[in-house]
Amino acid sequence: MLPTRDSNGREFSIINCVEQWFLHAEEPFVEGLDLRSAVDRWYPNPVHTPSVQAVSLFRLLLQKMTDPPTAIQKYVFRVSGKAGRDKTLKPLPMNVEAVLIDFALDMLGYGWTEIRNPAGVELENSRFFTSLGKTFEERNAELRILIEQREDWKMLINKALQLALRDIRNYEYGEVNGVPQWIKNKRQKKDGELRSDGDRDLNNN
Repeated sequence: MLPTRDSNGREFSIINCVEQWFLHAEEPFVEGLDLRSAVDRWYPNPVHTPSVQAVSLFRLLLQKMTDPPTAIQKYVFRVSGKAGRDKTLKPLPMNVEAVLIDFALDMLGYGWTEIRNPAGVELENSRFFTSLGKTFEERNAELRILIEQREDWKMLINKALQLALRDIRNYEYGEVNGVPQWIKNKRQKKDGELRSDGDRDLNNN
């Protein structure tokens, strides 16, 4: 069962991040893009599910990740790894995929090394691990829960990235009153394909 905000109190926020996040990828991706700064004005709508919030987060990031901006529309992320019907689309580079997913998990509070790679940490000397309980047994049990939660969230986030890229491919990019920006196409305006999240990520600079 995928996590919900109410079940474990997790919410997307850069306040939760324990790392700095920069994009390092070849053209057309924007080298050195600061992901935290890119979303510092984005806030998840509290009435929406975590999956909708994740799609909104990724749409905002994807709009800013390539130069020219429309280059992102040539990419696809396939969760199953299977080839899609549209052979003109290129798979999202693995390093780009990884940084987006790990950044989103860090925004949820799952960026601690103790959660990502507990085998690589001396838990007895970890302040984070110590904060999880009074005894080693309590801390270890809580850490196991966090590790499982992270894996559940990762499945949700993978799907959200796939949906966000699909949405971006259906956007149009042009000028409105002389200002270059992303524009919903007529079909999206009509049927609400953006899943009614208020579109607060569109052109949020």
